[in-house]
Amino acid sequence: MSGRGRRGVQGLLIVSAALVVMSYFAFARERPSGASRGAGLPLRQPSKAEIEASELASAQRCNLHNHPSESTTLKLSNCGAHLKNMDYLSKFKALRHLDLGNNDLKEFPAAVASLPLLEVLFLQGNQIRLVPPLHALKKLRILGLRGCRIPWLNGSVFPGSLEALILTDNAIERALNLSHLQKLRKLMLSHNELSLLDAAELPRSVELLRVANNRRLRLDFDELARMPSLAWVALSGTADVRGEKSIELKSVRWQDVQFDNVGFEESVLGAGASGSVAGGTWDGKDVVVKKFKAMSSDGLPQEEVSVLGKLAGEAGDEVVRPLGVIYRDGGDGNGARRSPEAVVLERLRGAQPLGVPPSLETVVRNRQPEFRVRDDLVRTTAVRVSRALRHVHAAGVAHGDLYAHNILWAPSLSGGDPTVKLSDFGAAWRVPPGGAAVMEAVEVLSFGHLLEDLVRWCFDCSTATHNALVAAVRQATRPDSKQRPTFAQLAEELSVLSRPPG
Repeated sequence: MSGRGRRGVQGLLIVSAALVVMSYFAFARERPSGASRGAGLPLRQPSKAEIEASELASAQRCNLHNHPSESTTLKLSNCGAHLKNMDYLSKFKALRHLDLGNNDLKEFPAAVASLPLLEVLFLQGNQIRLVPPLHALKKLRILGLRGCRIPWLNGSVFPGSLEALILTDNAIERALNLSHLQKLRKLMLSHNELSLLDAAELPRSVELLRVANNRRLRLDFDELARMPSLAWVALSGTADVRGEKSIELKSVRWQDVQFDNVGFEESVLGAGASGSVAGGTWDGKDVVVKKFKAMSSDGLPQEEVSVLGKLAGEAGDEVVRPLGVIYRDGGDGNGARRSPEAVVLERLRGAQPLGVPPSLETVVRNRQPEFRVRDDLVRTTAVRVSRALRHVHAAGVAHGDLYAHNILWAPSLSGGDPTVKLSDFGAAWRVPPGGAAVMEAVEVLSFGHLLEDLVRWCFDCSTATHNALVAAVRQATRPDSKQRPTFAQLAEELSVLSRPPG
């Protein structure tokens, strides 16, 4: 049999074994413990045949010799002992996307440096404490090194082509020599040990900055103001982000929520960086329950709950309303209120996100939804979201993740304008008074990008709508952050797009 024929047979074996494994995991996926699981059937244990099929699938998928040398993508995460002969990687000269995550690698694979076309490299969940010079990877755009125990960061080892650098959940105390990365748009450094991050040394190209849960970190807001592209910032859990006590949300128990299906997992409607959302009812109300992830690159669960408590009494109808919080022991034990497990929010029946989250290609910009974005939705979004952000910033809060995919909309049942609400405060944080004006200007820029998306996506916008949005974009995206309008000013100017009464 020819080499191509053998590869074809091996490929069929991989797919067949993988289908068996996928069918098992689709049935036996993990559910929340206790009351949150509901009255579902007991979790079935895998049979011997299923375990053997899983091992076969891993062995076939993780054997580099089973993949054609002309492959452009290799996904080799969670291979463990099945991943061998790493030097063979150098044969894949056409490779553009490589995922080697969660393989307990102790050092950076040397063969990676010989992949001239590589654009995307994921090495998360390994034990790579030292990153060697990567200048040979001249096309590398995205590098993921999450959870690799890296103790310090010397940016001089990275190629100038990088657009996204993901270093969440390491042990980094200092980040140096990043200024030469003039194409860098996304910098993820949450959950580290940073005490110093000189914003003056950050590339001016950075648009999204995540540095949450670096307890000793202090940032100079005046330096952030000089970053002309900065639009999305998450700072919860840093030294300067401490706010006054907010309204305490009502404590809810898991067993008091009736989920749409058997339990939380069976009722999941979607998932994001900070948690999964399931639908149900509570206290006679339609609700969604957001269950927090153990770790999020956006921020901390307790900070999100604190922010929601603050907004509960101050935000308007343009923000999804928080109703309660579920604590790990039901909120009855001493200290339980420091450990939120989930939050209960109002539910908009028939609602869907306005946009699609960024991809590896768009990096930090939303993608267009599949539905048609009409004039009435564009007008309503511009008006209501500008008002929502006026309330949010007046309450001393930064949203941190203002994107179309974090805006929910539902069509009107009576023929009027759609309902539009700002949601997902997973990256939100309480801004210290000295940073309020700077952070409002930063989020005005993200709002300007949102309006840019609406202009591009709208297929039937009137001349009046188009002109109003373009004018607002021009003001909101000014490079000098001090020259941008406030949300109060934008809300006033965009009010001309409101539907006249009657």
